[in-house]
Amino acid sequence: MFPAERDFAIADVPEEMRRLVITQAKYEVDVIKLAATGGVMSYGDRPTDPEHTVEQLRTASEAADACSRKVAVHAMG
Repeated sequence: MFPAERDFAIADVPEEMRRLVITQAKYEVDVIKLAATGGVMSYGDRPTDPEHTVEQLRTASEAADACSRKVAVHAMG
């Protein structure tokens, strides 16, 4: 379980993605979950808009692989 004071939900650049994935692996998360597109429940988001760049998604996937973790990606569009 994550410490309550940590927020693992936000990453704006590839290096933040890498750090968050590695930190989640440290806390024994089995699967890294990402959002590829905008959500349908968030105000102002359009499901067809990308949530992350290809570089961010690649970085997260590579970091997860290096930590022997699987990746799941939501795509609402």
